[in-house]
Amino acid sequence: MVDVAGSSQLLTAALSVVAASLVWWSRVRRLTVVRGNIAGINALSEEILKANTAEEAETMAARGLGKALGACGVKVILRDQARDAAGEAVSRGAAVERSNEKTLYLPMISGAKPAGAFAVSWTGDKCPYQIDERAALQHLANQIAITLELHDRRFQREQVLRGEKLGAAGRLIAAVAAEMAEPLERISGAAPALRDGEQAEAIRQSVAAARETLDRLLALGRGSAAEVSVFDVAAVTSGLAEFRRRSWEMRSLEVTADLPSSPVAVLGARGAFEHALLELLVHAEQCAEHGSGAGSRRISITVRQVDSEARIEIAHPPACEDGSGALMETVSSIAETFNGQARVGTEADRTCWAITLPARVAAEAQGQPGAGRARTVQLTLVLADPNQASARAMTEKLAQRGHRVVQAAGGGEAIEMTSALRFDAVFATPALPDMPWPELVERIRPAGCRVVLLCDTLALLSHPLIQNGEALALRRPVDEIDLDRVLLSAAAAE
Repeated sequence: MVDVAGSSQLLTAALSVVAASLVWWSRVRRLTVVRGNIAGINALSEEILKANTAEEAETMAARGLGKALGACGVKVILRDQARDAAGEAVSRGAAVERSNEKTLYLPMISGAKPAGAFAVSWTGDKCPYQIDERAALQHLANQIAITLELHDRRFQREQVLRGEKLGAAGRLIAAVAAEMAEPLERISGAAPALRDGEQAEAIRQSVAAARETLDRLLALGRGSAAEVSVFDVAAVTSGLAEFRRRSWEMRSLEVTADLPSSPVAVLGARGAFEHALLELLVHAEQCAEHGSGAGSRRISITVRQVDSEARIEIAHPPACEDGSGALMETVSSIAETFNGQARVGTEADRTCWAITLPARVAAEAQGQPGAGRARTVQLTLVLADPNQASARAMTEKLAQRGHRVVQAAGGGEAIEMTSALRFDAVFATPALPDMPWPELVERIRPAGCRVVLLCDTLALLSHPLIQNGEALALRRPVDEIDLDRVLLSAAAAE
């Protein structure tokens, strides 16, 4: 007789084993898929470092995540373009999920501030990305931010080095031309004594052409010398310290400056030196602001001349996040253009930056009137241009003239800056991301700043605000003479 109860139990047990096996198999299969997805995202994170622009990074990410996750859309959103959910991810520094948009927004973080947002979209009703996959996507977003920052640093370094090479070539040509001046002058003086004839006339014409060419070569040398001059690093450091003092007071930072009473003269591009020093000061402020404990909010600035070297030292609390690599690359490249060097080290609880430059004798600096100053009155300017490429080009033009430039993401940030600190003018594009330009002019008027519009056409010249002189306009690409005229107008107003 068949034991029905026993058979039923065996069948139940067999079905339970089969069900458990199916669940286990499904789980193992899912974990295998997740591991494969994470491996694909991590490989993409390493590959993305080869990108040179945000567009190129977006293309590489879309192709890679399409294969790894089946993502239907990928977008790299820069900080000044972030709005709504993307702006929320940037401000919070954390991922934001919008199920109605079927998109996950991840902040792109490099250092202290997010550089923008990285958006990944899907097609289903629910977000299909698990916790580990989200962590890998966040790492990818951070890698994109690092990639863009490294590209900007390389661009700045290349611009500085290119300018120094062009300046050196111009000075070499001018030096050779100067050596030719004396013998050519003797020939020019002897030419009128030649007897009249075709050969004598040909010699006179050749001498005149040679003198004209020589004048152009000497003019090239004078143009190069205008960018490289002898200036006082102590005076530059004192000016920047005064410029940042209001910010230090607002942040309750304790800053001590030990500056010499006599000039410390160096030869080089003043604008490049100011750029490096300003970046160091801003980095020191960020480290001190996030410090904790007694003496953690203290910054010290020292400038001195030791034998034939000018030394600039800045000490601040150690950074909570190590973002000094790219900064060190920029500072070192600028120091090298002066035939100097830069180094950074940690002593006890302080991070110490040191820039060492060859010093010039004081008499040489005193023998060049105005060498320690910019060629015009030094201005402090705000630049509001969402396009990073054109903003870098404009910053370079202004820095070459010895002016300080602080960039703003939009009109609102420019208004905040001018209300908190003293600025001479605001350069802005008409198409601001957060407000129309006439509103910027109206709201910035109480600060006493001139607004200079960087236009692609001169159609705005008929606008009443420009007609009555409340705003100025420059057409891009900016003409050097027009730029100098506008800067002189801002200096005269100051």
